[in-house]
Order: sequence, then C-alpha cells, then structure tokens
Amino acid sequence: MYFTILTHKLSSFGGKLKLKIICAKIHLNFILQDVFMRKNYIYAFLTVAVWSTTAAISKLLLLDIPTFETLAVSGFLAFLFLLILNIKNKTAKKLREYSFKDYCIMSGLGFLGLFLYTALYYFGLNELSSQEACILNYLWPIMIVIFSSVILKEKITVLKAFAMLSSFFGI
Repeated sequence: MYFTILTHKLSSFGGKLKLKIICAKIHLNFILQDVFMRKNYIYAFLTVAVWSTTAAISKLLLLDIPTFETLAVSGFLAFLFLLILNIKNKTAKKLREYSFKDYCIMSGLGFLGLFLYTALYYFGLNELSSQEACILNYLWPIMIVIFSSVILKEKITVLKAFAMLSSFFGI
C-alpha cells in the first residue's frame, strides 16, 4: 500500500528515476532495520542467557570463594567492563565533571543499593539452595507493596493485589 501511494504521487512528477531512487532508499531502510532488529534480538538473548545463569555461577563460585571475595571479584569485573565501555564510547571524560560530593552520594547509594543487595544475595546463596535463594530474591516486588502499605499506609488496591499475585506466580 505504501508503494502504491508513493508511485501515485511520483507519477505526477513524471520521473521514473526518482521513483527508483526512493524505492532503493526504502528498501535499504528496511534492510538496515532488519539488521538492527536482529542485533537487538541477539543482545536480548545474550542478556537473558547471562542473567539466567547468575545464580548457578554464583553458587559455584561460593563453593570455593567466601561471600565478600566473590562480591569483590564480580564488582571488579563489572568495573573493568564499564571502564572499557566508557573508554570505547569516549564518555570517560565526563567522570571529571562530577564533584567530590557527587561521588560521595553515588558511593553511598551504590553501597546501599548494590553492595548490600548483592552481599545478602550471595550470603543467601551460600546458606540456601539456589532455588530457595532465587525465590526469596525475586519476592522483592511483593515486599515493596506490603511494606509500603504497612510503613507508608498506602492502600493495596485490586490492581496492586492482582500485580502481586501475578508476580508471585511468575506471570
């Protein structure tokens, strides 16, 4: 349909060459979109593959290495990966724009949000089976709703209850 509208509009200009150029551009655009979509699917597949093996790999690491050493190794590898990525993308210069106060705030949030979470997750993997630790780990959306109703006095609506049940059953 798009080509029919395009040919009708171009026939009024009387140029077959223009039609061929525009059709070639459209075809090239579709090819490029297809290449980018395939690349995105590959990235999505790799992300799911890496994320789904996190518990098993961490459990294997924790058999030989203590919890905080495992955390240090994973943090160091993440740091190296992000540093290389920033250097490759030429965004490492932006690190100089932050003040000391900004780095203190980021460090505090990183400690609370990432370090404690990962340390407790690794501790759970060390003490429990992988299945039990993963079930407890992925209950956090439900816990947020429950604690917000208890601490912040938010009401649990029908939609929130449905979302909690969906989250619990893995939908």
